[in-house]
Amino acid sequence: ETPQVFKDSGFILSLFLRFETFSSQTDFVDTLAGFLLDNFPQNTGTVKDTARVAEKARAYIEKHIRDGISISDVASFLNVTTGYLSRVFRKSLHITPKQYLIQCRLREAKKEMLDKDSDADIAYGTGFASQSHLCTVFKKYMGISVGDYERIVRTKKMS
Repeated sequence: ETPQVFKDSGFILSLFLRFETFSSQTDFVDTLAGFLLDNFPQNTGTVKDTARVAEKARAYIEKHIRDGISISDVASFLNVTTGYLSRVFRKSLHITPKQYLIQCRLREAKKEMLDKDSDADIAYGTGFASQSHLCTVFKKYMGISVGDYERIVRTKKMS
């Protein structure tokens, strides 16, 4: 690829000189990334705007939720780094791509629980690594065990 050039009015140097004043490395990297995004020439054939990157990532996750995808798969599809994807996704959608992926998997798992499939089938069908992984993540995010959730759903179905 052709190297890209941008004009720096001393901003990058000043960032490095005041590195210690940032509360975290993430704040520093986000500030630097923002500068580069604002000042880097646009390439033809690449995704140009952060909202489009986030939207394409969201759509890819939704389409491939049952394929056991990872965030690095999404980043590879978009031809961006996982760090960049995480920053623009969080900035645009106010949630990390990993959290979004987990929420989508949990949504699909809850739908399948209505059909009384086995937990193992539900786990593998919705992209979780195992039944145990589904149960652990479900409890963490939903605040209730899979078994308790299924009992509640069955009780509501019967009434």
